[in-house]
Amino acid sequence: MINIQNPRRVLLVDDDKDVLALFTTILEVSGFSVTAASGGGAAAKFHSELGGVDLLITDIEMPGQTGFELADALSMKQPNLPVLFVTGGYFPEDICKEQPCRNILRKPLTARMLLASVDKMLSTN
Repeated sequence: MINIQNPRRVLLVDDDKDVLALFTTILEVSGFSVTAASGGGAAAKFHSELGGVDLLITDIEMPGQTGFELADALSMKQPNLPVLFVTGGYFPEDICKEQPCRNILRKPLTARMLLASVDKMLSTN
């Protein structure tokens, strides 16, 4: 259940501005506080400014820094940071060779799929 008085903070990272806008809208309408970043550098800066977040949602394939690398870097500052990976470029089989297949959503996805995954991630942490 979403607490309107104290919304959960989500750091959303994707190099596609349309995806950022859509996911931000979906999450904010559902009561989340969203900080959107277009890459790893901005995400790290926002994460530090916020003093941590309740959930990181990141694209996997981005210029400069992958979502896996970003998650690893932020987890050094915030152990046990829940991370939901989103991808449109990789097939799950390819991802599983480098990263255990967990918490991965494939684009395109519906608002319901996104919110169900976010709810699952936050309910286990």
